[in-house]
Amino acid sequence: MYDTFFYIAIAGTIVMSIMILASVMGIGDDGMETEMETDTDTDVDGDFSGNLLPSFSIKNLFSFLAMFGWVGMACLSYSLTPFLSITIATFSGVIFVILLNLLFVAIYKLAHTSPMSLNEAVDKKVTVYSRITKDVPGQVTVTLNGSLQTIMASSNKKTFQTGETVKVVSVNDTGLLVDSI
Repeated sequence: MYDTFFYIAIAGTIVMSIMILASVMGIGDDGMETEMETDTDTDVDGDFSGNLLPSFSIKNLFSFLAMFGWVGMACLSYSLTPFLSITIATFSGVIFVILLNLLFVAIYKLAHTSPMSLNEAVDKKVTVYSRITKDVPGQVTVTLNGSLQTIMASSNKKTFQTGETVKVVSVNDTGLLVDSI
């Protein structure tokens, strides 16, 4: 039984590692991962917009097998019964697949955030990041959509030095138009 868990763990780990590496490098989007979704009719209350229940995929299968094998080996090495080892290994494999999918959903959301609207910055106080003159635009830092952004800014009236706090007056061709507070 130990050997079976070992071979499952090695095969799952090797294939899972290659697939995750390919995904990180952007290679896995050309049909390498095949997903099969089933259509069921169930009433469930809750928000599953984070894709908590993963669809069946080759990546999920090999991730499950890797965790199943390693946890099964660990359970047998602690002298647990084969039934208990298989049960714990199955549960661990499912939890691992769910956590791995949550990680990929979070990474996807980071990479595909909606474009920010510069109009949200109007009337906000911002900090000058690089010097702004009447002739040469600079940069300011502003929090938009919950993240700190560095945006081009210009001024029609005066020069602002790095670290100064200014107010966004409007949005223009170069980015933001700022003025004294």
